[in-house]
Amino acid sequence: MEDTKAVIKALHEREGEKQGDAFVFLLFIMGGIMRGIIGAGQMFALVTKGYRFDIVVGNSIGAIVAAYCLCSTATLVKGLNLFIRESSKHIFVWKPWRFGLKRPVIIDMDAIFNLIRRGEYSLDMGELFQNLNESGTRFYVGVTDEDGNYVLLDLRELGLEAILASMALFAKVEILGKLYGDGGRYQVPIKQILEHFKEVTHVLILANVLEEEKDKMTLGQLWNEAKELIVWWKSSRATRKAIKEALRKNTLNKLNDINSGRTIGVLYAPVKLDSLELDPRVLKKAFIDAFRGTLDILQKIEAGR
Repeated sequence: MEDTKAVIKALHEREGEKQGDAFVFLLFIMGGIMRGIIGAGQMFALVTKGYRFDIVVGNSIGAIVAAYCLCSTATLVKGLNLFIRESSKHIFVWKPWRFGLKRPVIIDMDAIFNLIRRGEYSLDMGELFQNLNESGTRFYVGVTDEDGNYVLLDLRELGLEAILASMALFAKVEILGKLYGDGGRYQVPIKQILEHFKEVTHVLILANVLEEEKDKMTLGQLWNEAKELIVWWKSSRATRKAIKEALRKNTLNKLNDINSGRTIGVLYAPVKLDSLELDPRVLKKAFIDAFRGTLDILQKIEAGR
């Protein structure tokens, strides 16, 4: 059951207290290509409020969003500029008639990976690890293996390549002899995450869609979107079957089916954004609106409204 107010109030009461309290908080950041900038605004609002999480799990674009947000504000700005300035150079959308699909798409993942690894938009892993050590936060990313199974990778053990694997829509990243791909094929894999982290008592999900869109995200719509995203990704029939099954079982409108005994809350997006929006002005405004809108939601919950 969604119990967002209870999770936010517990986080608020935790402010200023020592890390070793009775609760274990987990933050999950969804994927969604360019909707990741909504997640960045939401997470920056949480950071601004001083909320502390014991475990952070990023999925797909949510993995890199979480990494930038857990660094300094200056590093976050680099990450935002990666979204705003570079996306249109490396994401290409064709006309519907090309493949009979709504919006066939290809993304130059190698170019994006290189921007994150080095140069103007590089993620400072030293800074990230230092901040994680100081806060006591454990950071994991969600990926899918070659059989389409959802797997959690520990950032402390595997570093930047784990984040890149979680983002790998049209690529596969090799880590310790195994190939992994985009974790976003599982939209909201909370059941799998809670099976992995049995100590968790409270979960907050950053959903980068409007609450009224939750029930519109049917299996058919998600599968059509998934088919678009794997037009250029050479998957086996078994893998595609596994992805379809993952989409069926791991969506926002399936959260109420989870009987975990944990307190689970969802912060929905306060603003709408298309997953393939590439206009820099729209993206910048979306981040600002998501940040301000989430702050407003948090303040109202803290005030008991």
